[in-house]
Amino acid sequence: MTAQTQTRATVPAFGIRSVLQAGGLIAAFVALTFAGKWLGVPVNPALTGFVVVLAALFVRLVPVSAVESGARLLISQSALFLIPPVVAVARQRDLLEANWWPLVVIVIGGTVICTAATSFTVELATRALQRRQA
Repeated sequence: MTAQTQTRATVPAFGIRSVLQAGGLIAAFVALTFAGKWLGVPVNPALTGFVVVLAALFVRLVPVSAVESGARLLISQSALFLIPPVVAVARQRDLLEANWWPLVVIVIGGTVICTAATSFTVELATRALQRRQA
């Protein structure tokens, strides 16, 4: 395997389909944000969007191929979503120094809970897909 072939295998290529799918996912989350505000329900659009897309995939309303490439594009660029929070945190240094212990507990606890929930969800989805393929 040449270096060029190896690079192609490890670096995903994103085309217009990826951009359109990512745009569709973002549009769904934006629509859910406005719907939550309009209905007066304080919903987290990211979580709600995840649940809606997962449910649509599960009942085969939306094929995996319709979101797979766009989801990969969003995930590959996810580090960019961390820049605004980091800037906000850097500006609140005094507040952080005064409340560091509860924040450490929240961050570590939240990370553990998110990791466990994600692992559980992936495990359930994997088992469901394996049952469908069998």
